[in-house]
Amino acid sequence: MTGRLVLLVCLTVFIGCVWGQDNAQTRISPALEECYRDSEVFNRENRLPHTPEMLIELIRKVEDSPDWRQDMRQLALSLVHRFRQDGIELAPGVAVSDSVLPFSPNGFQFFKHRIILQRLIPGNAVQFPNDTLTITERCALHFMLSTSVDTAVRGDENVRCNQLSQYRSRVPRDVDGEELEEAPEDVAEEPEPSEDEGTDPMTLDTEIEEQVEVTNVNPTISQCPVENGVLLSQWGALSAGPVVTGIAAGLSPQTVTTRELLALRRESGHSQQQQQVFNVDNRWASTLSGDLSEVALRQGPTAGQVISVGAPGTFNSTVIPRWFFLRQRERFEMTDPEIRGGLDGLILAQNVIEWRNRFNALKLSQVLDMYYSHRGVFERRFRACNRNTLFPEVAPVAQLQAQTTAFSTVLDRDMQLRVTLTTNGIQTFSNAAVESLSTYIPQSMNDPSCAVTQNRINDENIWRTSADLFIFVDTTWPFREINGPIAHLLHNLDVNRFGTSYTLLNAVDGSIIVNTTNQLSDLYAQWNLTTHQNHPQGVEFPRLLPTLQTLMTNQLDHERSTGRVGGRSKVVLIVPNMAGISGADSDFADQRLRAMREVFPDMELFFLSGGTATRWNRFVRNPRIHIHPLRIMGQGGAEDNTITTQLRDLTQRIQEVPRRIINPRCGSNWETQDQGVDSQNEYVEPEGIVFFRVAPNYFFRAGDRRRVVRIQGQGYSPLTVCMSRTEQNPRANGTNQNNDVRCTRIAQNSFEEDVSNHCYDHSYIHHCPPLFISVEGPSLTGSDQIQIRCTDELCRFPDSSRFAIQTENLGCFSGSGIKMTFLFIIISPLFIILSRFF
Repeated sequence: MTGRLVLLVCLTVFIGCVWGQDNAQTRISPALEECYRDSEVFNRENRLPHTPEMLIELIRKVEDSPDWRQDMRQLALSLVHRFRQDGIELAPGVAVSDSVLPFSPNGFQFFKHRIILQRLIPGNAVQFPNDTLTITERCALHFMLSTSVDTAVRGDENVRCNQLSQYRSRVPRDVDGEELEEAPEDVAEEPEPSEDEGTDPMTLDTEIEEQVEVTNVNPTISQCPVENGVLLSQWGALSAGPVVTGIAAGLSPQTVTTRELLALRRESGHSQQQQQVFNVDNRWASTLSGDLSEVALRQGPTAGQVISVGAPGTFNSTVIPRWFFLRQRERFEMTDPEIRGGLDGLILAQNVIEWRNRFNALKLSQVLDMYYSHRGVFERRFRACNRNTLFPEVAPVAQLQAQTTAFSTVLDRDMQLRVTLTTNGIQTFSNAAVESLSTYIPQSMNDPSCAVTQNRINDENIWRTSADLFIFVDTTWPFREINGPIAHLLHNLDVNRFGTSYTLLNAVDGSIIVNTTNQLSDLYAQWNLTTHQNHPQGVEFPRLLPTLQTLMTNQLDHERSTGRVGGRSKVVLIVPNMAGISGADSDFADQRLRAMREVFPDMELFFLSGGTATRWNRFVRNPRIHIHPLRIMGQGGAEDNTITTQLRDLTQRIQEVPRRIINPRCGSNWETQDQGVDSQNEYVEPEGIVFFRVAPNYFFRAGDRRRVVRIQGQGYSPLTVCMSRTEQNPRANGTNQNNDVRCTRIAQNSFEEDVSNHCYDHSYIHHCPPLFISVEGPSLTGSDQIQIRCTDELCRFPDSSRFAIQTENLGCFSGSGIKMTFLFIIISPLFIILSRFF
């Protein structure tokens, strides 16, 4: 009945919706031409990194747009119909011109894609708010969601295919534009020009031109072809197209007979013979069965039942992934990323309606955010790291064979094969493809497990970073060496509107390189080689402190104006290369930092330093925690595996910095004329844990009223609250903790601490320990009753629990720090000028 309804709708009412989608035509969609005509946008080195985090950020940006009023189903459909077009290939020997675009969907992937868009998940993207995204962001969605394989010889195979180092595709030419002969194998290649050197005007920089030239020289298949539409996740590379398309199909499930699907094709002028009837489920066709059908039809006639699936590969970079290189030159019908993406898409497709029924306002970004994390979608089972375990459950062999055979029967009539197949042959090849996949996943897909990729060993709690991060970078670092570590750090510190914001500044004068933002995409839009080189080189630490003080002052005053009780942690990261600091500058900076810490007690200072990192020890509270070395390996930048290793400890240390609980009445001048009760809502997800710190500046002296800090439950889900004066990250089940950790469970009740006399035996503020608090969300695997009802704008997930931070009668104490800080403001310029002459 469902299939007949689809047929009736498409044939009578929406005949235009079947053949009218631009992305299903045998030419580049007009809306996507901008991604191929603009050489700067098309150049892969200028693209946004291909990661789930970046995809989620772009989707969330659309959801947050005031111009978007549709639900998750419509957004998934719009993304597929607006941005996905599989099988796009470059026409060799054809240049870009006003009248010619040398690209078309000519690859074998396009035929499956066309059937899915036209007959199985019909829709459109008329309501999509295109202006919400920049051209770079729009094209990033297209490149992430569209699958194809570029087999052209690039000319870099001797280096790339062996080392898979940073890609630089340049064809040497003489001044007349003619290609030079390749250097003999026994002659070392000339080193690549440094980024400081100008580009030869005769060198063709755009990737389009390079590929055309290389293809003309050598038409054979590259030793390591490039697969498009692949994202790098912790749990293996995956194709994003089947994931989003699977969700779209899952929210619009249809089962259509092969007779009805072929009848739709007859409407376009094709005649078909009667054949055995099968049922095609659009959720399967959009994910695993679709790719398996390509395997069956393309490999079966020549391989018989010896059919293989899978094609492993490697990204050019695990820090800024943009190129995915395959390690084989044939049998691309179902690569490893397509297997992961297809399996993820099927898992999501089969469950997304049930999840939406549990929470009607569920968003697409929330589903992806939960699935591609350790928490899972409403339960631990449904997460990417568990996909291989779920495979037998979501894709039983018999059902997978039936769906693959059914879709192969339809695809056979659209795909341009060199042979004619019988129904029995199609079924035999389809079953063989399924058997190959059933063996390949458990034996060859050895992706990292959930336990191995946990944030902390033997700790299943989810630590989300929420920081205001100020990064001062020394531009003595070559751009190609330092942008990778900075990007990797930000991608692991939960940059988004629920978590971390960051500002990138110059380490000499504090001028802004990337303005304050919570969007990862802004890093790549605002920071490039040109902007990097336009800033002065080096580190002038004393000169940075006034800038830092201004930033901290502005934030405290802003929080006073908004009445915020809690806020992100304040983290400052200095990234010097080899620059040092003189003795006089060192003494001055040390004194000023001491004064600033009394005025800005929550500021945490870190160094990520080249050279001898210990030269910065005196400026931090604990060198073991706050000083981190950065070693660069060769001219191409730090090796990817060393970057992740080197930055792992720094990332965890920043994650451990507690968020702040403050008295918003103080401001930067630490003066207030009144006391009272202040309150602010915060949120914690299931299995999540958040930490807070109350500086002694807010309770150093007892007042005429009780000074109280309280965590108030609001009846969402049971929470565990812990408090301590000695443990920065107190835990209910923590190990090696001091005995002063006190914990309790709250739901609608509260847990409070009277801090009136917490500093009675301390003469100086900095001698009095702060109050540390943790709030832990309910367990996903225990008996906790989790409420799925959070619709607040600041609620990251529907099952997050809201609680309130309440303070009563907190004070404002800064000791002599405020006076010393203003004194330093006056004398700093004079000191800096004099220090240049002595």
